Amino acid sequence: QAILPSGATGVVNVPSARTWSVAANLDLPLEPCLRGGLFKLHYARLGSRLADPLTGQPRGLTGAWPEEFSLSLRQDLIAAKASWGVDYMKNIDSDYWYVDEARGLHHSSELSLFVETRRYMGVKLRATATGLSGIRNIYRRALYNPYRSGTYVQGEIWDIRTPAVLSMTVSRNF
Repeated sequence: QAILPSGATGVVNVPSARTWSVAANLDLPLEPCLRGGLFKLHYARLGSRLADPLTGQPRGLTGAWPEEFSLSLRQDLIAAKASWGVDYMKNIDSDYWYVDEARGLHHSSELSLFVETRRYMGVKLRATATGLSGIRNIYRRALYNPYRSGTYVQGEIWDIRTPAVLSMTVSRNF
């Protein structure tokens, strides 16, 4: 966001920005050790740099996730018409810039577990437990007057904790 020639605020394109990224994915069958098992690994890294339209200072792109990391383990039990698995996602940090404020988000790591079956008349039953490691979102907010290039006024921190959630889904293809 920037200050428009009219004095109003709005979203603008920056004249120049640099970004780069690298990503790797690995899908590894675990057949020798775990029959019907599959291990998945995902990693991505993003870098960005631009001159902030308000302050002229270097910063990253709004809302970019600088790093992603996740892994999962799944086992299909063919004879039982069932599967189970565990998923892990590393914490995510991202920043957001507005005309008169700067925000940051820290989303904690997540651990999930699922069990599913198609044993009953082709209906898929899936039980999922998410947030087993506790879900925590921390929002940081810094306010400036009149704009981010001006004086720091105050800050806020929202610390939101969510307990584990157990859900059950029933689905079928027609």
